[in-house]
Amino acid sequence: MSKSGDDPNSSEERDPTKISINPSVRYNIRNILTFIKETVSFKEGVDVGATIDNIRRGIDFKGPNVWVLICSIVVASVGLNTNSTAVIIGAMLISPLMGPIRGIGLGVGTNDIALIVESLKNFGIAVGISLFTAWVYFLVSPITELTPELEARTGPNLMDVFIAFFGGLAGIIAASRGDNSTVIPGVAIATALMPPLCTAGYGLAMGEFNYFFGASYLFLLNTLFICLSTIIVVRYLKFPLRQFINPRIQKKVTWYSYISLFLVVIPSVYLFYLKVQETVFNENVKRFVSNVVLVDENLRADFSFEYNGNNSEIELILKNRVVSEDVIEVWKQQMNNFNLSPEFLTVIQGEDLETKLAEMKRDLESSAGAGGFDIIQQKQDRIELLEQELLMVQQEVELAKKRQLNITSLRRNLQLHFPEIDTFEVYAGVAAVPDQIMDSVFSIAVKYKPYIRESKRNTLNEKLYRQLVIYLEDHGLLVGSKVKVFNF
Repeated sequence: MSKSGDDPNSSEERDPTKISINPSVRYNIRNILTFIKETVSFKEGVDVGATIDNIRRGIDFKGPNVWVLICSIVVASVGLNTNSTAVIIGAMLISPLMGPIRGIGLGVGTNDIALIVESLKNFGIAVGISLFTAWVYFLVSPITELTPELEARTGPNLMDVFIAFFGGLAGIIAASRGDNSTVIPGVAIATALMPPLCTAGYGLAMGEFNYFFGASYLFLLNTLFICLSTIIVVRYLKFPLRQFINPRIQKKVTWYSYISLFLVVIPSVYLFYLKVQETVFNENVKRFVSNVVLVDENLRADFSFEYNGNNSEIELILKNRVVSEDVIEVWKQQMNNFNLSPEFLTVIQGEDLETKLAEMKRDLESSAGAGGFDIIQQKQDRIELLEQELLMVQQEVELAKKRQLNITSLRRNLQLHFPEIDTFEVYAGVAAVPDQIMDSVFSIAVKYKPYIRESKRNTLNEKLYRQLVIYLEDHGLLVGSKVKVFNF
């Protein structure tokens, strides 16, 4: 006779409202760990054969794949050239560049030297075609200015490392189940392999090799971390390693695979370390300037910095005051609190009008004691001029606080209307003329591209002057100001 608990038709077993709780702590912990393992594990449902076939099919760059790549490069270049995010995303969706990169990762992960060589060959072909296509496009394109979309791909940051790694991770995990329909397009957008290659082509076409190397660095970083994520997943899922009957060949292949793994992992880790160090350095510099140098609200200063390991540089430009060496020494001592070396800091002093005025007054007093009337009169006139200049500078500083020129907005405006401009510099200052009321001045120094003739530069200067006046008037920045345009 069976117990009621063993009877499948018993009311106790059928009742979903009754929950049995096992009081054993060990039993519950084991169940929780099992639940977590089943939740996060992606080993179930892996189709090894289909995954390998799928990756192998995406490696070859022949016929249609080549033309799809060329079309995607042209579309991406147009998007970067016209600053259109939507067009760039469209180009990334049709790009076949992910194929050989995942092939390299699969080959390293499975000790398949032949697959590594084949993937590297096709990867080189794809990169060469991409650079050549982008170079030709930007050579013939009438729009040559550096758009914000192009500028954003001239160098990597720390976030690009995480995006490339986790984007590649999502791609290979999805590929291992044969499900590429929704994930792979997102991975293509996130890892952004196309725009850096196009930007590198732009750098070659414009002769701006800093853009070329910066964009190439970003592309290399993305490639390495996509490849690294593929290796990790392939090894975690225990894809079958390539085996050879001959022990000597097996040993040789194994060593080559370890070398390939080393060439992928070590640069990836090193590049990641460099980006972390650079990001930490940048944040520390900003905190140092904000919390130490600019504590005095009356001090006007600009700063720039460049990370280069132990040879990093921080340049601090003081605009309205000369500080003593003691103050600078205190700043340098404070740098240790921000993990910055005092050797990095260079301070460029501005003109101290207040000190100069005090010195002139002292000279005047000494001259008066000696009875030098003419000298007194000259110095008095000089003092009045300096006082007037100091007052004007102080007024300009206060006015600048209320009406600051948006350089980014002006740059985009000029890039749109004047593609002939290579670089420009904007100055806001004071026109000090003896015996006249001083006016504020907005000046723009323009360097045109080398192919612009001298005769055309004068015409462009006049057009630029009118455009700058309109821009400043629209932004309320032309009140009592003059505008000047000159070349350098």
